[in-house]
Amino acid sequence: MNYEKEMKIPPRFKPPGRSIRISESDAEIEEILDDESMNEIRDRFLTYGLPARLYQLLRKGAKASPFRDERHEGIMRELLGGPLGGKLRSDRCFLAAVFLLAADEWLWDRVKGYVGEYGIAFDLISVRGAKTDAYFLYLAAKQFAMKKELVSMDELSDEELISDGAVMLYLDALLMRACGVKVLEKGMKR
Repeated sequence: MNYEKEMKIPPRFKPPGRSIRISESDAEIEEILDDESMNEIRDRFLTYGLPARLYQLLRKGAKASPFRDERHEGIMRELLGGPLGGKLRSDRCFLAAVFLLAADEWLWDRVKGYVGEYGIAFDLISVRGAKTDAYFLYLAAKQFAMKKELVSMDELSDEELISDGAVMLYLDALLMRACGVKVLEKGMKR
């Protein structure tokens, strides 16, 4: 065993390639989104390796809308109709990141000035004083935007660390990363 090599490996290092992938084409995704309810769509994703906690949350009767509340929906509706609308529609990772950042009022107040058409300036954002859920949403958004693994499956499955609502937001962000803005549009009140 080479101890020098082992000492250079960061703690909790996980090699790349552990992300969730779906095999459907864009046309099949479009058909799924048009024909199934949000809970059925989330249920479909469980077959791709999400932890048992998510399965339990869905069985409890999760809400049909991906939004945390009306304020969250209003922010996303405004962003989709504004100058960032084009980027949100074309960049699924950016969409998922902004969705998570806008979900928490405290977090959104701190980051909205750093969200623009060229991305999110995470290196300029300070989340000092964030509560656990807000910090989790920040890390998850950073994970989607920077395409790095910052949130582990162990953390997602820990009920004492991350609330059920934050985990459901993460699951909806995963759906957006895979399926795009259709997920949001399906959940918006008319």
